[in-house]
Amino acid sequence: MEADGRPGLDGIRPVFSHAVAAFLRDDDPDVRHAATAAAVAYAEDPDLAEHRAELVPLAHRLLAESTVRSYRAPTIDRLRTEVQPNMLFVFAVRSG
Repeated sequence: MEADGRPGLDGIRPVFSHAVAAFLRDDDPDVRHAATAAAVAYAEDPDLAEHRAELVPLAHRLLAESTVRSYRAPTIDRLRTEVQPNMLFVFAVRSG
């Protein structure tokens, strides 16, 4: 919470995450990929940790389908560190 009573950036991540969740299974791949990349980024918030496991298959789908580097690179980084470190290996084995 900021000194003026407004929520700080950390407090707003769950709000953004909830808004983005509506688009995670959108029919338009561009919308779906953008939502997935955002959701994976928001999942760094400890208050959203319970949602990380459900994002892993969506992140893998993004990596399999998207060619947009600005979605792929941060998603790979977060899979390696925050979301599910061992799942990136699983994806590489299935894809290779």
